[in-house]
Order: sequence, then C-alpha cells, then structure tokens
Amino acid sequence: MRTPNASSSKAREIKVEETLTSSSPNPACCSSVEQICWNSGGRQMNNAHEHGGWTISEVERLTGLPRRDIQRCCYSGKGGLGIIKPQDSTWGRRTYSARDVATLFVVRLEKQQGLSLPEIGEKLRKRPVIGSEVEPGLLAVHIARLKERQEEVSGQLLAARALLMASQGAEPLLAGELVENEIDAQVVEALRKMADEEAEQIDAHADRVACRGWLLRSFALLAGDAHFSEASERATLALAGAIDGIHERYNVSHVAAKKILNWAFTAPGMSVVVDVWLGPGTYELLLQTLH
Repeated sequence: MRTPNASSSKAREIKVEETLTSSSPNPACCSSVEQICWNSGGRQMNNAHEHGGWTISEVERLTGLPRRDIQRCCYSGKGGLGIIKPQDSTWGRRTYSARDVATLFVVRLEKQQGLSLPEIGEKLRKRPVIGSEVEPGLLAVHIARLKERQEEVSGQLLAARALLMASQGAEPLLAGELVENEIDAQVVEALRKMADEEAEQIDAHADRVACRGWLLRSFALLAGDAHFSEASERATLALAGAIDGIHERYNVSHVAAKKILNWAFTAPGMSVVVDVWLGPGTYELLLQTLH
C-alpha cells in the first residue's frame, strides 16, 4: 500500500473535519429525490431520460402524490397550479423530467407540513425548487430539515437502545460499544466520501473497525461515580487517551481527533448512552472537561 505524504494526510484531516462538523446542506449532493430517481422500475435515470422521462404512473410511485394532485400541478387554468410542464410524447402521453419529479417531491413534503396545494403553488412561485449556490432552492431546504430529523431520530434510537440494555441488566460496557460503533460508522463514512485516489487508505481505515474496544479502554478508569474526588483528573486522562486512540485509529491530527470526539459526545442521544455506560453525571463531567 502506498504511504501518504504529509500534504495528502493534511488534506484528508481537513476533509474529515469538514464532513463531520458541517451542519449546512450541500445543494449539489445526492438528495432524497435524486436517490429515488436513480431507480425507476429497474431503470437508471440516464436511461429514463433517453426514453423521454417518466409516465404519470411512475411519478405517482416515485413521489407518493396521488394522480389528482399531479394533474393539478400541471394544469394552468382555474384550480390548477401550473408549476410543472410535462412534455407530450409521440404516443400522446405526458412524460415528466427529473426536475418535474423533484418539484412534485417537494409538493409532497410541503403537504406533509400541512400546506394546501394553492399555498404550495404560491410558495413555489416565490422560491424555486432547484436554487443556486448563492440561494439554495426549496429542495435543498428540505434536505436540511430531513437531515435534522434523521439525526434526531438516530439519537432517540441510540438512547432507547442504551436504556433498554440498562433496564434488562445488561453489562454497562455494551453502552460504551454503542458510542464506539457510532464514531466508527460516521468517520469511516466520512473517509469513504473522499477522492477515489485514496481508496486504498480508506479501506485500511475501514479494516480497523474490526479492532474493538479502543474507546472502552480509554474510559475504563472513569466507570462508576462521577462525583468522587479524583473524577476530574481521571476524566482528563480518559479524554486524552481517547484522543490518542482516534489519532492512531484514523490517522488524523490530535486537533482533528479532539473535534471528532467533541462531535461524537454532542450528537443527539449521546448523553443518555454515556451516563448508562459510565455512571450518572459522567456525561456532564466529560463534556465540561472536553471543552
């Protein structure tokens, strides 16, 4: 395997930090509707374009909108919205482009928030579905909202699993493994988003996931009561050990390692998991020490 030079290692650290700490959506990234569009009845998006787009039956399935709503979005007369203009094919059928599907997908999301079709039409006339780098469109706004909801639900799931373990008398270390798994999953995913030229290095990082217990060992001396006299000193040592572990595990700087640990500890649901793992009050102690 090739050895990365200093500049490539530094670039990788920056990319990992940006991926983990970024809270704003990237309008150019693959959105929910784009993922849906990539597969339409076993047909890829490019092939769909070559065939002239999607039929209304396919659009119903892709967007979840009823046919009546789709037709109202097309109609420009009284009672219609006129926000999309599907093309007439040689067979007399209307076909819908990827942009049409994206618009209808946003319509469904807006309906889920309680807006009526006329209200949605007015909103779309004021702000486009597909915006620009300067002003993201409504689809990018919804991506940001969906991402927030996803993180919130993931945090609730993480906390619920830890509490279930504790309620059933499971070993507290199992909750620690949840934290370890969460860090591994997110950092490896960040690494996989880098350029293909670093694929070999990324695979090496992914292989390290099999080496369990790296985080548990760092915090072993802190398990128990967070209010004993030496708790603060032990918290400092535990965090230093965890930062060293992340530095070695992911081949990033100590500054990047601290940011990764801070990101993990402030993720939704983590307060419950850490307290179940290390004892009541430990999460607040670690967070104060880390900051």
